[in-house]
Amino acid sequence: MVVHKINLPTLLPVLAILLLGQSLAHAGEYFLIERESYQLCRDLVKNFNHFKDDEPMVCELKFYPGYKDFRLPKWEEINPKQYTDTLERLLVDETKYSWPAGIPGLKKRINEGKVKLWRSRIDINFDGRKNTIYKMQEYACNVKRDYTRDNMPRYRFMAEQNDPDPKHPRFEYLNGNVFGGIFYYKGRPYFNSWIQDPLFTTEKSQIVKGSSPRVAVYETSQSVRFHESFAITPVCEIGYRK
Repeated sequence: MVVHKINLPTLLPVLAILLLGQSLAHAGEYFLIERESYQLCRDLVKNFNHFKDDEPMVCELKFYPGYKDFRLPKWEEINPKQYTDTLERLLVDETKYSWPAGIPGLKKRINEGKVKLWRSRIDINFDGRKNTIYKMQEYACNVKRDYTRDNMPRYRFMAEQNDPDPKHPRFEYLNGNVFGGIFYYKGRPYFNSWIQDPLFTTEKSQIVKGSSPRVAVYETSQSVRFHESFAITPVCEIGYRK
């Protein structure tokens, strides 16, 4: 048997370079594009940069344990087949300008188990009263994560109306094609949604080329009026660059 002597002084730098290379493969930076004066925006950027060695959080939002002001809602997964007719009626009305007959293939995807539905109790208007909020996922986030719209998780958010019929609940459409979700900051709910732009300019006049995603943050109370006005101003926008 031949025993090869390992030269540790030579091996350790090689291992260090390999580990550093793995880390730098995903190393990036989050930066504020708008609203530097908002504490929420500054805290969110700091939180994101704790995960800058990971890929951008387009598939799942994460919060660093030290940031106690942030948290996620507790969602209960339910069977979308129980709400197929209701969802179809709602989405036919809300998408009539794009698809007069409703979202193509929605019922088929529900029956195939490709659509997921959750609900949670959230004070969506921040008026002291909780609402039952439903979250529907039509497409799962692609594991390749190339940050294009086709690979980001799409969600539709709906609020259950007051005194619904338990067998046939009525929903109010809040927001659709959200590439993100809902999170809390200091007890107040916000939407976050990733945006894919091929080119954009930051406040520092730096042009970022290629597939560089950014995240926009909105007040959920604005989204209650989403179907009446599509001009919703984000609380802040955060860019990502490698």
